Order: sequence, then structure tokens, then C-alpha cells
Amino acid sequence: MKQTLGTIPEDLLGIAGGDWLHQQRQRNVLAMKAKTEEIRLRIGAGPPNAPSPSVVLPLLIGAADESRPELQDLWAALLASALQPDGGERVRRAFFDTLKAMEPVDARLFRALAAYGPGALIGDQVEARIEEDLRLFGAAAAVGWEALTKLGLIRTSLNKQMTLYGQEFWRACNPSM
Repeated sequence: MKQTLGTIPEDLLGIAGGDWLHQQRQRNVLAMKAKTEEIRLRIGAGPPNAPSPSVVLPLLIGAADESRPELQDLWAALLASALQPDGGERVRRAFFDTLKAMEPVDARLFRALAAYGPGALIGDQVEARIEEDLRLFGAAAAVGWEALTKLGLIRTSLNKQMTLYGQEFWRACNPSM
């Protein structure tokens, strides 16, 4: 990965002021790089492809600002997808804004919904099971579902279902698919 990205991650760390922020961003980028390598090893990825700077720069900047594990995992997965031999074809730059707007609870809800399959319709009973498994009740669960809807990842009416955008976001966050 170092050959592909060079010093870009380290260069980005210098754009922030203050030692604490610099150190935190450095820890975040190191964690994301380690998680990305872990994903690449798990999926048996070959040598990384050099991604477009228009993709990798905003991706690394977003990842440098994230220290919450649920969201770091998604940033790492997007980077692993961007390094795929197809040139990161699955990775849309709009996904970075989506991920920046997510909270950890949103990521957990989205991951749980995805476990039923990208096109699955989730009714009240499955929704209740997801919420119970995640220990989300009342307003916390409702706000999470609402956030996923506002981000365009799911649609809600009588049932919950991933939108096409949500399906593509999930596919980009799962480079082995």
C-alpha cells in the first residue's frame, strides 16, 4: 500500500494545527491502513492498483478524522475497494459524504440490515429483532433508521429496504463481494 499511496497519508496529517489533532489523525490513519491491509489479505487481493487522486485524497482526509471503530471499518473497506484491480470502480466519491454523516449506530443498523441481503424487505418483526440485538430501543432506533433514510441508504414505508444507492454503498464497503 505504501508504494501505491506514497506519502499522501502522512502529508495529509500535516494540514491540521496542533499536536493533539496531528497525533489523533496519525493514529486514525494508521488504524485505517492496518484495517485496509487486513481486508486485502482476507479477500486475497493482489497488488494494489493506484487509485485516482480525486478518490484517494478525500477518502484519506475523511478517514483521518474518524476514530470510531464502526466507521473506521467502513473507511478501510472503501480504501480496500479503491485499491482493487478495477481501479476502484465501485467507489463513488458521494460515498465519502455519506460516511462522514453517519454515526456508529447508523453503521451498526445498516450492517444488520445488509445481513438480510441488499434487496430484502424488512418488516416489523425483523426490525424489532435487529433493534433488540443491537440494544437499541425507542428514539435511539427510530433516529438511526431516520438517519439512514435521510442519507438515501434505505427507504421506509411499511417495510425497510436498501435503496439502489444503499446497495452500491454496501457493495463498495465489501470488496470481496
